[in-house]
Amino acid sequence: MLPADCALATEDFMRFQGAIFDIDGVLVDSPHEQAWREALAQLVAGPWAGIAAGTRYTPEGYTSAVYQEYVSGKPRE
Repeated sequence: MLPADCALATEDFMRFQGAIFDIDGVLVDSPHEQAWREALAQLVAGPWAGIAAGTRYTPEGYTSAVYQEYVSGKPRE
């Protein structure tokens, strides 16, 4: 039971029948693509620096098209 002064106990809140939480940017635009771009740049500049020369990765090459084809909406293993 929620306390009467709790925001969740209001009559307006109780009208909702469900909610969707889109935490990976699949349903709506989010900073998910930018987060992947930044993480890859940091990895290649740091822990993966030794293998960077053997890849095709470039910061400029990680485009929205690449993100959409290889990352967006794909299952994580």
